[in-house]
Amino acid sequence: MGGAYSRPGNAATGPGAEPGGGAPLPSLAGLTAAVTVPTSPWEVKEMTVEGLLLWLVVGLIAGWLASVIVGGPGGVVADIVVGIVGAFIGGWLFSALNVHSPFGGIAGSIFVAFIGAVVLLALLRLVRGGRTRWREV
Repeated sequence: MGGAYSRPGNAATGPGAEPGGGAPLPSLAGLTAAVTVPTSPWEVKEMTVEGLLLWLVVGLIAGWLASVIVGGPGGVVADIVVGIVGAFIGGWLFSALNVHSPFGGIAGSIFVAFIGAVVLLALLRLVRGGRTRWREV
């Protein structure tokens, strides 16, 4: 069943093909194709309940530690938010500076999130004019 765009089954196409359907140039059979390699053994394809709880715990610990050191809004929800946003900031900073966490596993994640949370709270304090009170009582 041929159409306007059909060609014979043995016609060579693509780079190196002779005009009129001749044999193509030698193939690059010795080269291997690009293979996707996971960037991390912790790479997760979908969010699980355990993963969500881990994010919350890491965020809570990092946010609370940063709030103790720098001073922050306080409260569990605020500490979690500061810790999770800090994890993104810390991950970006460590990647941009080509630095690795001195710890592995969860301790390393908490450390990176803590550094990012400290940077976040310091920037917020700078923008707010150095006020230590976050909420008026």
